[in-house]
Amino acid sequence: MSMDKRGERTWRFRVKHKRQLYTTTFEAPPNLSEKEALKEAEKQHMIFKADVVAGRVNLTKDITMNQLCDIVYNEYVLVKLKVNTQTIYETAYNKYILPEFGIIDLKDIKPIHIQKFANKLAKSLKPNSVGSILSCLSKTLSFAEKWEMVEISPYRKIEYEKGTTNNQSELLSLEQIENLIKYYNIRETNLMHKSAFYLAIGCGLRNSEIRALTTDDIDFKNGIINIDKQAGQIRNEAGELEHAIISTKTPTSNRKIYAPQFALDCLKEYISSLPYIPVSKQIYWSHVSQKPISQHCLSKRFTVLLKELGLPAIRFHDLRHLQATLLIQSGANVKAVSKRLGHSRTEITLNTYTSTIDAVDKKIAEQFNETFKNLKSLS
Repeated sequence: MSMDKRGERTWRFRVKHKRQLYTTTFEAPPNLSEKEALKEAEKQHMIFKADVVAGRVNLTKDITMNQLCDIVYNEYVLVKLKVNTQTIYETAYNKYILPEFGIIDLKDIKPIHIQKFANKLAKSLKPNSVGSILSCLSKTLSFAEKWEMVEISPYRKIEYEKGTTNNQSELLSLEQIENLIKYYNIRETNLMHKSAFYLAIGCGLRNSEIRALTTDDIDFKNGIINIDKQAGQIRNEAGELEHAIISTKTPTSNRKIYAPQFALDCLKEYISSLPYIPVSKQIYWSHVSQKPISQHCLSKRFTVLLKELGLPAIRFHDLRHLQATLLIQSGANVKAVSKRLGHSRTEITLNTYTSTIDAVDKKIAEQFNETFKNLKSLS
């Protein structure tokens, strides 16, 4: 049971009873003093709790989408999800879902309303954006069903054009990849950016994973790099966002990988060139700001470089995809590639690099065809 102040004279009451969460708001009359308003709020809070326990509050009848989203955000999004995902929910709620359904009672929202909403989004947004918003809506309504606020979620098999994953083999041609690597091998003099590039394309590390690396994570003797954290954001006690080292994207993102020698050699040279190592032992550290480098530091310079070299605009993050493409084309086992990238499921790797895998499979079939013909000629 809790009573949270939501405005100058407004409180939100929340009461959990028989595994269900009930909520309502109370606004104190304007003629009461601040002290009297608080006392009246506390009184109404106790009355609300008594009504809930006595069964006088009909949860399904009283709750709106505004209230549901508020509950889900506070009880699930802020508690279970990382800051980046919290931001996705905040945008989906405030910009799209609540303007459409906010004041409507949950019981009055039907599947057809969700379908019309999906169709409306599809007219102005890209498929991936539509999918993200509808995913937040689907999850939110699933909690309404789980918490018995509605008998069945109104989110039924909604049909919409789902976003497609770009085929990563088509990001850059092999010739373009060769030109990019040649630049870093011969012309790049900034060891921070050079080593980060090698970690991305040679080891498959994400931008956030690179920025969280410490000297303890690199085993030069055995050629192993340990990935068990990433640079991200957290909310402090005041609810404000601040940069911090957080857990990896998924449990399977925690991994130890063997690094190619060129990446290890560059890392060793880079670390040796640093004026000092901070107490945190982070190596991607700004000695000017006395803070870890920002999330845009690596990507911005990479974008400028691509333009200078006349190469297609890809993200710094895409370098790990290029690594996977090169590995698969060289005949590497897909399961091993998936583990190296830290994918939670091998299916993610298979779906992302379908074209590359198909090309390898076609080559294998052609090779076997020649082998089979040679066998027949020998008989």
